[in-house]
Amino acid sequence: PSNVLVERLGEAMRAKLADFGLSRLMTRRAKPLGGTRMWVAPEVLLGRATPAPSSDVFSFGRMFYMILNTSLPPEYTSASQPERLLESRPSATDVCMQLFEACTRWDPEERPTIQEVLCRLPSSPSPTAASSWPQQPEPGQEQSLQDAIHAA
Repeated sequence: PSNVLVERLGEAMRAKLADFGLSRLMTRRAKPLGGTRMWVAPEVLLGRATPAPSSDVFSFGRMFYMILNTSLPPEYTSASQPERLLESRPSATDVCMQLFEACTRWDPEERPTIQEVLCRLPSSPSPTAASSWPQQPEPGQEQSLQDAIHAA
């Protein structure tokens, strides 16, 4: 998404979230203010729940799909759609696709916490220049997202 900025720090990279214009302190009375439909968790989109950490994990999972595929994730409207997305990406590592599937589970109670996500993120060497980024990472060569998230 356009509000995720990536900064190069030598060979490392740091992801930063920007544009918190719609953010606010979460309370029991908090209502969703907006967000881009493609990234919003289904329970929030359907008005069944207010934003929660599990909905952020869902959004991260969608962004992770975009990073793996170098394309936007398709919208879906049912709990079975993530499996179809997994089948369409045979070159992604099993670890990455399992993480995507876990983060985008339809039931928010079944999603991992962000700490569990951080523990499961794979790592590999960073590219040397933006123009050299691979279209699809080779198995075992996923970028160190965990380091980028911790540094943000």
